[in-house]
Amino acid sequence: MPDSEHDSIKPNNLDNLIINTIQALVQLTVIGLLFFLSICGFLIYENENKKVEERTERVAFCGVGSLRKVRSIHDTIKVEYANIDLGKTLFRNYCATCHNKNMKDDLTGPALGGVTERWKDYPNEDLFKFIRNSQEMIKSGHPRAVKLWTEWKPTFMNSFEDLTDEEIVAIIAYIEYW
Repeated sequence: MPDSEHDSIKPNNLDNLIINTIQALVQLTVIGLLFFLSICGFLIYENENKKVEERTERVAFCGVGSLRKVRSIHDTIKVEYANIDLGKTLFRNYCATCHNKNMKDDLTGPALGGVTERWKDYPNEDLFKFIRNSQEMIKSGHPRAVKLWTEWKPTFMNSFEDLTDEEIVAIIAYIEYW
């Protein structure tokens, strides 16, 4: 007969073994699940990284390692490296209000996919000037700017005179990467 109430509820050795076994199984299950999820995450990351690798190549940068160069940018835009994340942020902040995010369909402004191909007959500086101040380029009679104005008037592109060449290249890299 038990000495007290608490003695009657003491687990015996078999109960301890069952409890310990269940705890061990739960721990193994959690570890296995975490391992599985980490493998899935790694595979997703690798798949996304592979997509980026398919669109980019490594180039030497002054002997200090390598940076990514977007292959799809037309030869008229010489890009030693492209910060596509910066380009995406800048695109969202400056361009996405008027230009479609899928780069293929027109919106308030024209689709931007293939923009470097359409400007290939002109120096890079012309495209940069157009992005910074399209109306000035139209007034100067630049053929490509006038053609765009003819197709899209009375809608005109906002001026972005504060964008640097590097920021414009990053935006173009993002557009062409898309």
